[in-house]
Amino acid sequence: MIGALLLWFSLSLGMQEIPVNNFDLKAPVYTELGVHAENEVIDLYGIYKTEIDGFDLVSVQDPFRIGAKVKYEGISIAMEYQFVQPLKNCNALDTNGYTKFEVTLSSKKD
Repeated sequence: MIGALLLWFSLSLGMQEIPVNNFDLKAPVYTELGVHAENEVIDLYGIYKTEIDGFDLVSVQDPFRIGAKVKYEGISIAMEYQFVQPLKNCNALDTNGYTKFEVTLSSKKD
């Protein structure tokens, strides 16, 4: 029997390395907020990240991801969409993102 969805969140603050090329804009400081509704079979989530220039505290870009994952025994099927909008001109590419579809087989049963 499938149980009720559990609603939970996470909040992170961290630092990351700035790449040396102009293909992927990264600011040195970020915050990330994730919200999940899940049970033993399904995980629905949204994750919002703000990347901040460490010196002037201006948001450089705000990527967000939404997704769903269904798991049963050792098989999981997931779909995720990410959208990235650069906010500060740092030789960044225009808006970008991805849609990902993934099937995972595992010997570990959750």
